[in-house]
Amino acid sequence: MVSAYIRYNKAALTTITHRERPWLEARGDLDESEGSNTLMTKECMRNYFRTTSECLRNYFASKLKAYG
Repeated sequence: MVSAYIRYNKAALTTITHRERPWLEARGDLDESEGSNTLMTKECMRNYFRTTSECLRNYFASKLKAYG
């Protein structure tokens, strides 16, 4: 994972993470400029990363088949 994100600066990483489901769910209807102390739930994080890892696995499996 580090190698995938190492090329991005702080602003880019902030933009990326603020578009992901756990961040969006924790923030609800708050404007980006508003502060919040709401925690992201473990369940939301678990579901997000489980789904994301499955998508990545499927993506790379299809790419490998193309070369095979």
